[in-house]
Amino acid sequence: MKMWAIAALALFGATVPAEAQVSGTIETKSYPKTQDGRRIGCSIEFRAAVQDFAYRNGASVMVIGSVGFMNYPGKQAAVTLKVIIHDVSADGQNIDLNTAAPSSISLVGIHDDSNAGAQLSSSLGDSPGSRIAAYNIDGFLEVYERIVGRKELMLLFNRQAGGIDVRVPIDLTVEDLDESGKPVRSNQTVVGFQDCSRKLLDDMEAANPAK
Repeated sequence: MKMWAIAALALFGATVPAEAQVSGTIETKSYPKTQDGRRIGCSIEFRAAVQDFAYRNGASVMVIGSVGFMNYPGKQAAVTLKVIIHDVSADGQNIDLNTAAPSSISLVGIHDDSNAGAQLSSSLGDSPGSRIAAYNIDGFLEVYERIVGRKELMLLFNRQAGGIDVRVPIDLTVEDLDESGKPVRSNQTVVGFQDCSRKLLDDMEAANPAK
């Protein structure tokens, strides 16, 4: 079993009854994305568990993915989102690595508005349970404000077109879980993403100076 899955199952350990279903952030990290050594984006990766009351009567789902603020050379700046979902068994001891991918995914800003209306593209990812979407940068400021102000990333996924979205809060102060399943906290994910974003914006302004 992959190490992230082992860490995830620690959330369902001896501290809760075997039948219990839980939610919580497992891991977050931020880093710059580069191309030929040049900064072209900033990314946050995350792993979390959430209870799905819309489709699974509160059973837990593992949610893995990343969000990126990207500026590929010669292309418009965009926001990217990748979400992978894996259903967890009722006893919390097994993860279904072949869960169907979400039908839609989006991000939520500081005022609880989704960026779904800014979507440019959406497609299945290259691994089971995954979907990848890209958005224009309209509304990203509100997402960024939520990341920096609340130290939280909020995303939505849906299992069927026209269905109810499942909300997934990601606590960006959780760096990892210790051996007992308790969160190891720091501000590194938020600080790293904020610093990277500022540098990326500086690079974009330098490449396109105001006339």
